[in-house]
Amino acid sequence: MVKILLVEDNEVDAFIAQKVIMLSGADVRLEIAEDAAQALKLLTNQYLDTHELPDLILVDQFMPLADGIQFLDAFAALDIPGKDKVVTLMLTSSIDPHLTAE
Repeated sequence: MVKILLVEDNEVDAFIAQKVIMLSGADVRLEIAEDAAQALKLLTNQYLDTHELPDLILVDQFMPLADGIQFLDAFAALDIPGKDKVVTLMLTSSIDPHLTAE
């Protein structure tokens, strides 16, 4: 089973991502966080409760309060063993080539 955390503030985008993931046919446990703060809390609590992290984090690039890059910086600063094994991917609906993460 692949554990995925989707960090997405837009309900429509989250719905579409969820459908695409489920239609892949993979054995997936998907959790959705509506913003960076909720995702960080979920990750911290999940690790404390189960000592497990998701295999993959899909994070929206543009969110209010904290954007995707700020979330990734905060995730990197967490003191949680094994976080370096988590694959993170940035999601965006922008087609502007100048808005890429470094």
